[in-house]
Amino acid sequence: MPFLVTGVCLLGAGWIAWLGTPFCRRFAERHGFVDDPGGRKRHAGGRSLLGGAAVFLGLWSIVAAGLLGAGLLRSLGVLEPWLGPFGSDVVELARVGLPLAGLFGGSLIVGVLGARDDRSPLGAGAKLLGQVVAASVTVAAGAQCQFLPGGQLVNAIASVLWIVTITNAFNFIDNMDGLCAGVGAISGAILLAVALTQRQYFMAMILASHTGACLGFLRFNFPPASIFLGDLGSHVIGHFLGSVTLLLSYVAGAGEATLAVLLPPIALGLPLLDLIRVSVLRLRQGRPVWVGDNQHLSHRLRHDETTDRAVLARLYLLALCLGGNALLLIGASPWQGAVIGLLTVCLGALVWMLLGPDDRAHS
Repeated sequence: MPFLVTGVCLLGAGWIAWLGTPFCRRFAERHGFVDDPGGRKRHAGGRSLLGGAAVFLGLWSIVAAGLLGAGLLRSLGVLEPWLGPFGSDVVELARVGLPLAGLFGGSLIVGVLGARDDRSPLGAGAKLLGQVVAASVTVAAGAQCQFLPGGQLVNAIASVLWIVTITNAFNFIDNMDGLCAGVGAISGAILLAVALTQRQYFMAMILASHTGACLGFLRFNFPPASIFLGDLGSHVIGHFLGSVTLLLSYVAGAGEATLAVLLPPIALGLPLLDLIRVSVLRLRQGRPVWVGDNQHLSHRLRHDETTDRAVLARLYLLALCLGGNALLLIGASPWQGAVIGLLTVCLGALVWMLLGPDDRAHS
């Protein structure tokens, strides 16, 4: 039953995102949400933005439908008799209701922020402030880590910083067709597998909705894309994945601090690797971290004879290799977790060294 309901969430969110993307494209074209070529942008002709609105719609419409449906069945007294033991796990929604509301509120804020930036680019300071506000709303609602010494304030600040970091990591990798949505789907699928293994079925349904929404949109965003994800989409995906790893209902069932501490950065390894690598290179060159260039992993893998689809395939595989190590943490002892974390860092460092800086960074 858990796998059936999870599959329904995944397919339902994918179907809604798939149907909604053409409407988002027409709305974007009609209201000027268009990305024109020029500078570092290689696409020919304008491309519609606001594809992220379809991802947002696919994700949260299924979550809302699930909550309403579960509430109705529970009020009728048929939820647990119909679903058996799974019904008891669905009732968990009452316990995580506030953090889930905070996650939705934060997603809505970064979605509006991203849409505003898509329409007319915002300054780096304004975007960062909006990201902090969104993360603070989510953390204040209860989605925060609990393992750091120093009390709740220290954990809350660390949680805000984590969510903002992951939001920007996905915003950074949104630099070629299909990359951010594809990696978002892969990361969501990895966390989904962990949630199912840990019997965190309610979180599994939410993660399935996210993964399905990303895949439904990817149908239109895979090279050659007919619509872009936009800052709206990259912010929503990044904020969601950064926040969902901190939800107490998610990590509480793990029973191991090792899983709670190491799982988030390992599962989101590729976006973090790209963010750290690009930031270090720009700082070494005396350039602002927030100013774009051609030093991302996707740029380093792209050559004149390499197609965008081939580059995507390599990056998807790398995302699986890095993030998939999170599955090895399940049931691992602290020292085993440390070894898995070290091996993941070594793999990321190897990729970093093999690629090196890009001589075309300033082009």
